[in-house]
Amino acid sequence: MRWIRSSSDELSATADPSGASAPTIRTHVRTGARRRATGACVAVVVAAVALLASACIPQGTWKATAPAPVGITPAYASDFISVSCPTVSFCMAVGEAGDTPTAANDWTQPIVQTWDGAAWTDRSAAFQSLKGEDGADFDAVSCASATSCIAQWNTWGSGDINPRIAGWNGSTWTVAPMDLGWYTAISCVPGGTCLAMSDGQDRATWDGAAFHLSAADATPDLTALDCVSSTLCIGQTADAESATFDGATWTVTPMPPVPGDPAAFPQFGATSIDCSTSSWCVAVGGIASQATASAPATTVPASALWNGTTWSYPTVPAPANAVLTSVSCANGAECVAVGTTIDVTFPYSYSPVQAVWNAFGWTSIANPPGTGTVAASVSCPPNATVGCMGVGGVVRSLNSTLRAARFTWPHP
Repeated sequence: MRWIRSSSDELSATADPSGASAPTIRTHVRTGARRRATGACVAVVVAAVALLASACIPQGTWKATAPAPVGITPAYASDFISVSCPTVSFCMAVGEAGDTPTAANDWTQPIVQTWDGAAWTDRSAAFQSLKGEDGADFDAVSCASATSCIAQWNTWGSGDINPRIAGWNGSTWTVAPMDLGWYTAISCVPGGTCLAMSDGQDRATWDGAAFHLSAADATPDLTALDCVSSTLCIGQTADAESATFDGATWTVTPMPPVPGDPAAFPQFGATSIDCSTSSWCVAVGGIASQATASAPATTVPASALWNGTTWSYPTVPAPANAVLTSVSCANGAECVAVGTTIDVTFPYSYSPVQAVWNAFGWTSIANPPGTGTVAASVSCPPNATVGCMGVGGVVRSLNSTLRAARFTWPHP
């Protein structure tokens, strides 16, 4: 099995060509590195791990925030698809909307909004000159600070899709002078620089004011990337591999087999990764079963944990026919993952899936406010105990509107 993009912003699992494949899942690269803090439940006595794990599972809750009215027209069936929060007082969320009231899937109107810790501000108008003759749609956003972000998006024109990278300096956007391959990933180090990497192309560094290009460095086919620093990035590839970048070269190694995979597909398909250090990462995504002539492929939500030496696969308490699309950690002990279930029968339907990590394992959490809302992306400020932001919308609905909610742990 090979995880491939079926369009510029979608990921799907391709199995036996003679069988039907699972429905395509919109997913986006995790953005921004997250530093690890010491959690209250990290130091444990081995014999008491199970008891402490149960006692320490944070039972946080979502609280809705109100996105700003979209400042461009037309904008029908709007939803967010990616968010990045480098601090507790700043997030940038990107999304898109259709340009007619009956074209919910005609994503031609790009939307950009920022959060200042109390309210959302619409900044969509500043992006309009970049959208192309037939519009644009976003893949991902990543921010180093309130005045330094990069976005990955696609312009549409004359039937062509043109992937692009742009940097934001707090008020205006600058397009990176680089070509992009089929697989592109972005990541900003909070308080540092931002990197854009694409298979077979030059690497771009954004310093908050300008892009700087470096010669192509054999970038693999990345589906997820997180940079701890400008000289340490860890990612996952479309071929079920782990990839590490040291500032000059990539080291790629196969992921270990997934235990107990009934479909003989020992491959983990990652959609998002969060790394606090070189010795701690959590990645999320899914494992696809093999399609047959009589049954479509299905997807089981999955996660992978890196301890500096090996990858393991902690169980995710989520339903079958689901995938996790985004993960972010406030510290090494507390992470939030979001995703969606998929009804594999046409016309398909989606339901939100969320889980929280507590340094021992995953546990399910209640859905964010809003019936039918799917949080497509989540971002936690580094070392924060409150305020992870999840964003999304009502998938496949003409009545979709921008949705955002903060996840808070009940810390004393």
